[in-house]
Amino acid sequence: EVPLHRHRFSDGERNAEVLVAALEVGTPPQRALFAIGTASLGTWISLAGAGDAAFSANASSTGKSGEETMLRLYGGVQVVGKQFSDTVKIGGVKVDDAPLILAGKDAGAPTPNGVGLLGLICDEPAPAGERGFAADGATPLPIGATVGAMSFRGSVRGSGEGPDAEQDLGFFQAFWDQHLEVPRRLTLELGGSTPRLVIGDDEAAVGPRAQGGVRLMNKFDSRSPLWYVSLRAFGVSMGKESPTLRWNHDFNAMLPRGAPALLDSSSPGINVSSSSYVQLVAAMPYGCKKLPDQSTSCPCNSSTIEEDFPTISLSFESADAWRFWGLDSGDDIRVCIPPSAYVKYDNKSGLCHVAIIDSRQRRWVYGYETIVLGEPFFR
Repeated sequence: EVPLHRHRFSDGERNAEVLVAALEVGTPPQRALFAIGTASLGTWISLAGAGDAAFSANASSTGKSGEETMLRLYGGVQVVGKQFSDTVKIGGVKVDDAPLILAGKDAGAPTPNGVGLLGLICDEPAPAGERGFAADGATPLPIGATVGAMSFRGSVRGSGEGPDAEQDLGFFQAFWDQHLEVPRRLTLELGGSTPRLVIGDDEAAVGPRAQGGVRLMNKFDSRSPLWYVSLRAFGVSMGKESPTLRWNHDFNAMLPRGAPALLDSSSPGINVSSSSYVQLVAAMPYGCKKLPDQSTSCPCNSSTIEEDFPTISLSFESADAWRFWGLDSGDDIRVCIPPSAYVKYDNKSGLCHVAIIDSRQRRWVYGYETIVLGEPFFR
C-alpha cells in the first residue's frame, strides 16, 4: 500500500494542489514526489525541485543515464528528458534498474516543480478478472449523489497500439518482472480522507459488476493499454433539492456504446472539445473566460461557490448493461461532480479557477470523439 498526500504549490498565478506519492529513489535513497498517472506508461522524476524535493542523479551510486528521450501525453503534451534507471522503493518493495525519465525545469512537464509522474500503464496482456471502478462502496450512485470515494481497479493490458500508447518499458512492468509473486493488479483510491495506491490486491476480490460499478471499455481498451470507460451522457444542473438542467449532451444519440472517456488522473481538469466547452462555459456564472492554458477563470464569491456553480453529471454504462440484437438494457450509473471538486477560489486573483479545459479541437479514438476525465473526477 502506498499512501498519497496533497502537495500544495503555486504556479505564479494561482494556488493549487496535487495528490502525490513519496518514493525512495537511488543509493543512498532520496525522497522524490510523484503524481499518479493513469494514462501514462512512462514515469519521470523531477530535477526541478527545491530543498528536500530536489533529486540529484549524480548523488546516486546506482543511477544510470541514457540518451535523450520524449514522453508524449494526451493533448499533445511532450515531456523531454533523459533516459535514466535507478533503484526505487515503493510500498516497501524495491525495484532495481527501474526505468525513469529525468525531467528538468524546462522539460515541458505538466506537473509542478519537484513533482514527477508515476505512470500506471503497462503494455502487457491483461489478467483474468474485471477492470473498472466503483463509487461510494458497493452500490451505484443515485441521481444527485456526490462522489465521496472511488476505487479504480486496473491492471497491465493492451497491445501497445493506439493514439496515445507508449512503446518503452513502463515502471510497473519492471516491478512485476522482478516480483512475480505480486498479483498484477492495482487499486487506486483518490477520494475520501485516506487516498492510496494498492499494488497487488487480492485477485479474488469482486469486480465492478458485483459492486454495481463501471467496467473499462473492452471495445477501446483491448486495443490500447489506456483506461477507457463508456460515457453515455454529460450534463450540468443547478440546485440540489430540485435541480434544473442547464446543458446536456447525449453521446448515445449518435454512438450506440457511448463515447470513450479516458481516465487520466494526471490531467488537471476535464478536457472537452471546443464545441462542448462553449456550451459548458455558457452554463457557468456570467463573466467566465478562457485562460492561456485553455482552462477557465470565473468571477465568484468564495463563500457561495456551491450555490453559484452547477453540478456536473456523468452517465456511464453500467457493468450490468447487456445488448441483444440491437436492444440496449440501458443500465447506467450516474456520477455527480460537485462544484467543490472542480472550482477552486484563488486568494491571489480573487477569482475562481474552473477545471474545465478546452481541447481546442475534437479528439478522436478509433473513430469516436473522446473526452478526458482528469483530477476533479477522481476526487
